[in-house]
Amino acid sequence: MEKKRRNGLRTVAIFLAVIIGLLSLIPIPVGIKDGGSVHYQPVIPLYGVTLWNGMGHSEGMRTAGVTVTVFGIKVYSSFHEEAK
Repeated sequence: MEKKRRNGLRTVAIFLAVIIGLLSLIPIPVGIKDGGSVHYQPVIPLYGVTLWNGMGHSEGMRTAGVTVTVFGIKVYSSFHEEAK
């Protein structure tokens, strides 16, 4: 009886670990209201990727680039403004 209970608990623990792993890896896209930028982040925010594509601050300019964050720390950024 004790052995069956241990196997059942082990199965539940493995199942929960797989679910948490999937939630931390599968990104969900969120649109940013600047003209077309998209931010990808999983349910458990271990990382985030932002694809910048929007209107710039001055007329005739647009923003473009990629920003990558891991644990909230920016590890890569190619964000820049360019002429249309």
